[in-house]
Amino acid sequence: MLYINTVNQALNEVSFNLVQISKVYGASYECAKLIVEPPALDWSGEKKDTENKTQGAMKVDGVVFAYPSRPDTTILKGVTIDVQTNTVVALVGASGCGKSSVIQLMERFYDPVEGKMWFNDDNLADLDNAWYHQTQVGLVQQEPILFSGSIRSNILYGCQFDHLTDEEKEEKMIAACKQASCYDFIMDKSLFPEGFDQPVGERGSRLSGGQKQRIAIARGLVRDPRVLLLDEATSALDAESEYQVQTALDALIAKGTQTIVVIAHRLSTIVNADKIIVLKKGEVIETGTHTELVRLNGAYKKLVERQMMTEELGEKVTK
Repeated sequence: MLYINTVNQALNEVSFNLVQISKVYGASYECAKLIVEPPALDWSGEKKDTENKTQGAMKVDGVVFAYPSRPDTTILKGVTIDVQTNTVVALVGASGCGKSSVIQLMERFYDPVEGKMWFNDDNLADLDNAWYHQTQVGLVQQEPILFSGSIRSNILYGCQFDHLTDEEKEEKMIAACKQASCYDFIMDKSLFPEGFDQPVGERGSRLSGGQKQRIAIARGLVRDPRVLLLDEATSALDAESEYQVQTALDALIAKGTQTIVVIAHRLSTIVNADKIIVLKKGEVIETGTHTELVRLNGAYKKLVERQMMTEELGEKVTK
């Protein structure tokens, strides 16, 4: 009976392992299909504009766009936006008007169905994709993704700094953290005893929302991109964290040394933008500064008034 039980147990383990092996085989087959799947975008462009490092102009030129998963739903309908070097351009409008789609096209996550995307004087499709993402453009999203590892590894993730010494890398990282207003809390030993080597946990679980967002801003700045894209970088935060992140962004915008395209749900944060683009149902309906658009007495003014009413109502409820 003892031998029978031993054999029976061993056979059960064999059958369990066979099931696991079949699962691994099936999953590996699907992974292999994804690995060999050709990218939807044409990444054959090789152009690198290394001579015009001070430029950072972008242009959305008559762009018509629909997501590949929804080809029958046109998101942008002949949109043209001109972004000059070292200016701040804000995109505003109701949800679903196409603001985030413009940002994703500027990042070249997608190509337009019609029209062209320009970076300086070059078509985005002609540029070397790796060079463009690593050195020319930075993105801070509404919900930043941090990976399990140290603060340092998350900030330097994807950076090509092989030409720099370790000391130069450290200086560059510290400068970016100071710009993003996260250096002080990283060096606070009561919060992070290990400083830049402090583990952040899976998806940044050991950090607050404001801390994660400021580290994401530092990650966007450390490569010193010519264009910084801010896709509602403060909308998912509580009031205190939003204030801290917005203070960092205001200082960055005031510096005026980068081209910044920003989507902000709080219109008070974009009052000083060089240009405000109002989108509605995938079309540009108003363009100008805050003062010009308020005087126009159109869609932008209605957005401002609606937000002011919401803030006043919130204050009354708080009181």
